[in-house]
Amino acid sequence: MACVHAFQNSQQQNIKIEEERFNEPLRPQIHFSTERYWSNDPNGPFLDAHSIWHLYYQYAANTLTPNDWPEWAHATSKDLYSWTNHGTTIPADRSIPLGSPWTGSVVIDSENTSGFFPLGQKDGVVAMFTQTTLAEEAQALAWSRNGGYDFTFFWGNPVLSRKQHGFRDPYAIPEDRDLSLRIRCLGDGKSTSIGVPGAVASL
Repeated sequence: MACVHAFQNSQQQNIKIEEERFNEPLRPQIHFSTERYWSNDPNGPFLDAHSIWHLYYQYAANTLTPNDWPEWAHATSKDLYSWTNHGTTIPADRSIPLGSPWTGSVVIDSENTSGFFPLGQKDGVVAMFTQTTLAEEAQALAWSRNGGYDFTFFWGNPVLSRKQHGFRDPYAIPEDRDLSLRIRCLGDGKSTSIGVPGAVASL
């Protein structure tokens, strides 16, 4: 009984700390904010078939300033006012040169034009984002088979590369007429538009 009582007290204390943190004097009460640490760049918000909004954002745990290994974190809401934070959904992979997801966007691949999803799945999510090295900023893919809660890196990353910096922040726009994507990236201070016909996985 003592252990159960201690656990309940710990739970109540954690809830109290969380409530106090979200009622801080300078804490936004309408806009989404993380519990703590550094965040920026909202990525790929979308509304799923269950009327749940999904928001991704760049997040760097354990620091109040950006570092070289940001990740994508994930939050959901039914009313765009109250949010449930799901933590990291696209993590940094420090074992590979292009291991950290930066700014990007997502599309719902309802027709499985990417080939990433099982036959008949309508809620597959494909994320496109910038990955950075000392040599370049290139664009990479990850996909989710459970509605955007967990992602897998595409084995063929990067899928778009100019071998340069100043080529980043991809925004993927589905084009229904030919099952293609139009990718807009920032390049040399200007927006660059690239048409990608056919399956995303063939990039």
